[in-house]
Amino acid sequence: MSLHTIIPKATPAGDLPPKIIGRLGEIMPSASTTTTSFWVSPTGSDTASGAQHAPFRTVSKALSMVPDVVRSGHLYTVTLLPGVWDEAVTLDHRVVLGQVLLLGSTEDRDAHKILSLRCDSVLGHLEIRNMTTTLKTAAGASWRFYRCPMVEVANVLSESNAAVEKGIEGCIGLLADYGSNVMVRESDFGGKRYGLRSNYLSRIFSRNNTGTNNTFGLGARWGGILATSGTQPTGDTDRSTDSGGIMSHDHGGKIGTAAEPGLLRADSIGDDSPRRKTYHVTSSVTGINSDITSGQRLQLRFRGPQDGYIFLKATYGAQTGSTGAQSLQKHFYGLLGRSSLSPASSAVVSSHSMSDSKMTLMHAGGNGEFDLVIEPLAALAGRWGVEIEVSMLRNTTCPTLESVVLLTA
Repeated sequence: MSLHTIIPKATPAGDLPPKIIGRLGEIMPSASTTTTSFWVSPTGSDTASGAQHAPFRTVSKALSMVPDVVRSGHLYTVTLLPGVWDEAVTLDHRVVLGQVLLLGSTEDRDAHKILSLRCDSVLGHLEIRNMTTTLKTAAGASWRFYRCPMVEVANVLSESNAAVEKGIEGCIGLLADYGSNVMVRESDFGGKRYGLRSNYLSRIFSRNNTGTNNTFGLGARWGGILATSGTQPTGDTDRSTDSGGIMSHDHGGKIGTAAEPGLLRADSIGDDSPRRKTYHVTSSVTGINSDITSGQRLQLRFRGPQDGYIFLKATYGAQTGSTGAQSLQKHFYGLLGRSSLSPASSAVVSSHSMSDSKMTLMHAGGNGEFDLVIEPLAALAGRWGVEIEVSMLRNTTCPTLESVVLLTA
């Protein structure tokens, strides 16, 4: 016999999963052999088989039947028949390559009550549905997931005693802790210190949940991320981030910007493409590192993806010498087509040592391209800049800045 025993097969329902002792005395893990279901009823017996006609009495007994390793393709289901269990239920240290499902037998979550649930290091797909927790008077989370990378929670409720729990730091409806990933929907978390909280590099995706009278409806702390869609638990403060926590609301957002010269930000409405862009163009962005002399012009070429009415605000400023400077800010309006820009209306907002004619907006000849052209008096190397805000006043994406070049007359 080798030092390592092959992972054994599970025994028939009713027997504890086997733990084989190897030659050196180490306990070897148990493993599933097929999809298996267990049932629990307050009128059952923990010496029964756990079948639907002979259910266990305690939830803990049923969960103890889940082997250390649930193999790929195997589903372990623990179903609670209507009843109330004064149990702090725990499921820990399982490797789930298939799936583990803990649920109430009906969609009436109030019909299946436990004191609380803690899952610790359940490494795989875990799903919880149709249940209520009754923990009301002590610090701690009603639903806590600790180092659990793939959890789905649906149609659960946390009972509460707001007069007590709102003032206790650890009273939380649902807590994702230490790298857990939890998707929770159609559930209710109210009357707690936190309705939902994501801690220590965990992530929660909360969709269409409810709950009122929390101190904090939602919380993200210590690098935790909490993303939302639809209705959410509320509180005296609806959303709280601390210690590097991050929240993403409803449509979410986009991280980073496109590779356009000087692009600072691109604003969207919901999931749409950018509707407004802001640029900060300088010599370091463009690679134009020499002085700009009289007669030279800066050309910033944009391309509009579709026809539409365009609004562009441009501000240019530069140091022209040891004591001199110039600046000009203009607004431009016009109907952009594939081969035209009209009427190219403009208005000077402010200027200093620079005339209106030194900044123009014109079509570039085809494909919706147009140029912002600036003719400075002069500019010292590295001491000039252009700020631009551009948008299309229609349901389409914003123009793109394709290039910035220095032209010589």
